Order: sequence, then structure tokens, then C-alpha cells
Amino acid sequence: MWAYNAPVALWVRESSWAFATLEVVHLFGLTMLLGSVLMLSLRSFGLTMRKHSIGQVARDLSVGMFAGLALNVSSGILMFASGAVRYWVSGPFQFKMVCLLVAVVVQSSLYLKVTRSNDQQLNLRRTRLAGGVALLLWISVGAAGRAIAFM
Repeated sequence: MWAYNAPVALWVRESSWAFATLEVVHLFGLTMLLGSVLMLSLRSFGLTMRKHSIGQVARDLSVGMFAGLALNVSSGILMFASGAVRYWVSGPFQFKMVCLLVAVVVQSSLYLKVTRSNDQQLNLRRTRLAGGVALLLWISVGAAGRAIAFM
């Protein structure tokens, strides 16, 4: 597999500190992302920040959400490359990638919907459902990622 044989993958595999550093970056990104998603979901459920519109909360959290996603994707690609042959056939890895793809689509759709509407225009039931589904998907991504370590 080309990713496994890439020079950067070899460096990550052979370095005594590269993989651990990438894991720290990955977990930091996950914390930023999940923290933002959790706060947005809690706002969509009406449990926090009620004085602010859902759209405003989404806009305020967008930097953390997108920066966290960028950190996760970039560090994840490097970690994947270092063990691509093993990860590619891993059930937890495959589940994580499916959940990640669906989570990005759901979260992006929710973000676009709430930032382009005011709270009165939103179908709160659908917004809450989408927020809950997005949160569940992101938690699944994290849990599947944790399961990869035990394969």
C-alpha cells in the first residue's frame, strides 16, 4: 500500500516520539471538536446558553470545531500511514471512517442550517434530532478510535 511506504510513514514508524506526538495532537483536536459539538448540541436541546441563538452559538464555536477537525484529519492521516496495512483491514478503523464521514455530513448540514436561519425559522425538533445524531456520531468516532488501539 502506497501510504505505508511513504517516507513520512516510515519516519512515524521509526521515530521514538513521532507517533506519541501525533496522538497528543489528535486527542487535542478531538477535545476541541467534541467540546464544540457538545456545546452546540446542548444549545440546540435548550439546556445551555438560552440567551444566544443556536446560529450565533454555532458561529462562535466554529473556529474550535473546524480547527479540531483539521488537527484530527491531518494527524490521523499521518498515524494511518504509519500502519496503513494493519489499519485498512481493521473493523474498528472501518467503522470509525464510516462514522467520521457521516458525522462530517450531518454536522456540516446542521451548521449551515442553523447559521443561515434564526431560531424562529428553525424546526427545533429536527435541529435537536440532528444535534443529537451528530453528537452520537462524534462519540462513536472517538470510541472506535479508542478500539483501534486494542486490535
